[in-house]
Amino acid sequence: MPQQLINGRQLAEDIKDTITETIYSLGGPRPNLAIILVGQRPDSQIYVQLKQQEAKKVGIDTHLYDCPENISQTELLETIQFLNNDPLIDGILLQLPLPQHLDTDVLVNAIDPNKDVDGFTAENLRRLQSGQPQAIIPPVFGVVLKLIAEQQLDLSDQSAIILGNSGIFSQHLAKILEQQGAQVEIFYQLDATVQKN
Repeated sequence: MPQQLINGRQLAEDIKDTITETIYSLGGPRPNLAIILVGQRPDSQIYVQLKQQEAKKVGIDTHLYDCPENISQTELLETIQFLNNDPLIDGILLQLPLPQHLDTDVLVNAIDPNKDVDGFTAENLRRLQSGQPQAIIPPVFGVVLKLIAEQQLDLSDQSAIILGNSGIFSQHLAKILEQQGAQVEIFYQLDATVQKN
C-alpha cells in the first residue's frame, strides 16, 4: 500500500465545523462541560486552557473547578458527585494526571458514564467493547477511527501496530481495531526503549 499523508489539521477543523453546526442545529441551550483541575501542574493548566478555548469556538460553555493540590479523595469524590447530579452539566472532564495521594481509577469511575466525555470509565469501555450505541468513545479512539474512515481503509486481515504508554488504553484500542478485522500488535514506550506486549 502506498504511503499517504494525512492532513490532521484540516481534519480537525472539519470535525470542529461539524460540531459547531450540530450544536447550532439543536436550537436550545448550549452544552455545558465541567472541567476539574487539581493542582498547579503547568502542562495540565495549558491543556485545560486549550480545551476551554476549543470548546468556546464550537459553542460549548465550560465551568472550571480549580481544586487545590492537597484536596482529599473524599472532597474530590463529593465534587464529582455534585456534578453528576447537576442537571446543567452535560459532561465532566477530570484532567489527568492527578496528585499521587489520589486514586485515579476510583475517581474516574465515580463519573456518571453518561457524562464521561473522556470515555475512560470502566462502564464506558465495557459498552464500547460490546458495541453498545450509547458508549462514549475516548477522543483518541475517535480520532483513530475517523482517520481510518477518511482514508477508506479496510482493516480486514491487515496488520496494525499500536505504540503506547498505557496498557489498558492500548489494549482497548486494540480490541476496537480487531473488531474491524485487523491483526494488532502492541508496543510500549518505556523510557528510551520500546517493548512488545
